[in-house]
Amino acid sequence: SPASSRAAEVEASALALVIDGAALALCLDDEGLKEALLQLGRVCASVLACRVSPKQKAQVVELVRTGVKPEPLTLSIGDGANDVGMIQAAHVGVGISGKEGMQAVNNSDFAIAQFRFLERLLLLHGRWNYGRMSKVVLYYYYKNFVLTLTLFVFNFQAAFSGTSLFESLMASGYNVLLFLPIVFVGALDQDISAQMALRQPELYVTGRTNMHLNTIKVGATMLEGVLTGGVIVAVAAATRRSSANDGLYSLGCTVYTWLFLIMQWKLVAEASCWSRPLNAIWWAHNMIYVAFLIAYSAMYSVSPDFYGVGTNTLDEPEFWLACAVVLGASMLLDTSLEYARLQLRPTIVDIYAEIDSGYGEASLEHEMRARGALGRGCLLCALGATGATQFWVEPQSARCISEELPEKALFTGDYSIEPTDGFAGSVKVLGPLDAVLFERQTSDPHHFSVTSET
Repeated sequence: SPASSRAAEVEASALALVIDGAALALCLDDEGLKEALLQLGRVCASVLACRVSPKQKAQVVELVRTGVKPEPLTLSIGDGANDVGMIQAAHVGVGISGKEGMQAVNNSDFAIAQFRFLERLLLLHGRWNYGRMSKVVLYYYYKNFVLTLTLFVFNFQAAFSGTSLFESLMASGYNVLLFLPIVFVGALDQDISAQMALRQPELYVTGRTNMHLNTIKVGATMLEGVLTGGVIVAVAAATRRSSANDGLYSLGCTVYTWLFLIMQWKLVAEASCWSRPLNAIWWAHNMIYVAFLIAYSAMYSVSPDFYGVGTNTLDEPEFWLACAVVLGASMLLDTSLEYARLQLRPTIVDIYAEIDSGYGEASLEHEMRARGALGRGCLLCALGATGATQFWVEPQSARCISEELPEKALFTGDYSIEPTDGFAGSVKVLGPLDAVLFERQTSDPHHFSVTSET
């Protein structure tokens, strides 16, 4: 439309829109003006609507939800009864408890005591929870896909007779047995520290762009499940004859144990924060499984077919050798795939996680391979004793390595640029609140110095 074409020519950082209730009413009553208002608002850095009614607040939210494609995730925050309609119209409503009553809180999804707490709610807890839930969902995809693939291949060996590889209680208790440790990951995991998440709000992009849970992630998880299932099937085929003497459930108990060990390792690989509760429940879970095999194999009245199977299986040296082979192959597969991903396509979260863990130099070496993660050029971070300094290098074809900065002169020091062929652009050193501390236009910035803290 003509409005959208004109709006595209304007830089968002240079515009702010202020509209009052009377003007907003005119815009919302006319479809053409409504479209123009939406297009203009989308290119503005901020939009302020003043002296508007509760109904108009909700209409603005509905305008964004229905007019922007694909539909964005909207959030409304308010502290009074006049904000209830707006809060209910948004995907996520946040109510502030204060002097204007509890109506907003009672109709919201989340409640906070002060507006300033919204920063931690979104940038910290919201981002953490998105990462946690993504790991839980992908873990369940992986866990059940490996099990299904294993049983699918076994059906060919059983001539599609419907024979079960696992004893009935073990087959039905697969998800019950493995649910508890991942609950702790979903409740306590932290991919980066709170200080880093608040210091680098750009990391909030993970949820906005579905970085941790999308079609590619699900497809990669399925592919990894296929490879893991292939390892299980191959080792099971090689050890089938030795297990045949003890019956079908002996082979089933062996494969079931492999699945348990692989899922326990997968939990270790996925957990970014190895907390004490998770550590305790993980070890307890392993001991509970062994105790279950021993106890259940002694309950003849409960399962005569499984009587003695668990203890006999644990007594066989071949069983432990096969467990070591399967677990080792699974660990090698997972670590190889993850290492290749970190080397070839690291995300901005991976980079900051390494910096947060004390491996910042390795992160800087692979920064250029994460280009485009934020759409703001090349982001490099050097941690000093008093905080973080950000270095933006344009274009993305350059790599910037910063030396350690002195504590008393955080922005003073020598910086080197290793340009690629045809490098030409602007070099900026940004401080707190994106204040430009140093800027130079150059076509060959091999080296430059910052000698003033201002």
